[in-house]
Amino acid sequence: MKQIGHFLTFLASLLIRVLAAVLAGVLLLTLVYCIPTEPIEQNLALSAEVFAAEGVMPELFPWCTSFLDNFTDAIILSNAAHSGTDSAIIQAMTAARNQIDGLDPATSIAAHYIEGIPFNQEVPYYQYWHGYLLLVKPLLFLTSYQNIRIINAIAQFALLVVLVYLMYRKGLKAYIIPYLLGIAFLMPVVMALSLQFAPCYYIMTIGGIVVLLAKERLDSADCVLFLYLGIATSYFDFLTYPMATLGVPAVFYFLLHKTSPIRETFQRGFRICFSWGFGYVTMWAGKWIVGSLVTGTNVLLKASDKIAERSSANISINENLLLNMYAAVSVNVKYFIQTPAMLLLCVFLLIVLIYLIRQWKNVHIAPVYITQTTFPFFVLAIMPVVWYMATTNHSTIHYWFTGKALIVSVFSASCALIRLYQDTSKKQ
Repeated sequence: MKQIGHFLTFLASLLIRVLAAVLAGVLLLTLVYCIPTEPIEQNLALSAEVFAAEGVMPELFPWCTSFLDNFTDAIILSNAAHSGTDSAIIQAMTAARNQIDGLDPATSIAAHYIEGIPFNQEVPYYQYWHGYLLLVKPLLFLTSYQNIRIINAIAQFALLVVLVYLMYRKGLKAYIIPYLLGIAFLMPVVMALSLQFAPCYYIMTIGGIVVLLAKERLDSADCVLFLYLGIATSYFDFLTYPMATLGVPAVFYFLLHKTSPIRETFQRGFRICFSWGFGYVTMWAGKWIVGSLVTGTNVLLKASDKIAERSSANISINENLLLNMYAAVSVNVKYFIQTPAMLLLCVFLLIVLIYLIRQWKNVHIAPVYITQTTFPFFVLAIMPVVWYMATTNHSTIHYWFTGKALIVSVFSASCALIRLYQDTSKKQ
């Protein structure tokens, strides 16, 4: 009974934080919807040339997976520029955009602002929080999409430098190469040019920075940190590669802890994963509930229908796609590894394995210890696969961005081998 009481108290503390985040999220979005849209629309007009020149989903390089998601970026910008007659809070919960019937969002922007074709359709987008508008609206108020891309590139690079510097200072120098290899798989140029991919990158990187800065102090607040990482992912992300915002900070979390018995490691892992998942799910539910109350539309029903669709294996926009769990995993893996970074990763892992084998000739390591060392990293490495299996429809159709969650697998598996090598060295 005492344990149940502690767990219920724990849940209540998480729920209170989520409720506060929901209220803050609604308030902040309402405030940015008070920003005048005339300058925003003027800068969107200046941005239309990008969509006219690049198209809906251009691929930057023919020799690797390098799609730009201009389709979703056009939705983001159109949401930011939309001017409605409803109150700011209703607009914030509706997230409508103007579009030309029969045309995709990117082509609609180009056709309207370059060719002068009027918008004839208003499209609401209730299901998501659209928290990215907290940044996109003020930025588009000040400048064009072209310049926002530049700002995005600078910000991403700056955060990467900070994280790598902290890894060096906190004694994780050996793990810098695996992390940089993981970033290379994401294709930094693509990440800089597509706003769609930015939220998860920022959340996972900032999460890693906070873990490294907190270090031992995080033990008493790990649930709170991962709860807020889940909340932030639900709020800002467009359902791209959310597992990265849990997996990458979690890898840093376990790197800062010594190898422990599996039971203790499992308890730590379950605690932070549960906290992240609780924040992610309940924050999203908060949007559906508040959206339903504010707009008078049954957002809960729309969301539940969309969840059923995205987790199904019988709906496809492309008849050539075989929707099943195997296909969901294989198509994501196939396009994620289609980059020169794969060759670099193989060379790196081969070198580490050679050193490990040479070391094991001199030192006997019990299988139990090997299991204990690699266990948390193995679990984290397979999390993206589990996600793909649970979201078969969505992950199969949108492989060019859902596949980016495999950065967790690359980083975590590499760290497992290096950790094993370091622990073995200490026993010599």
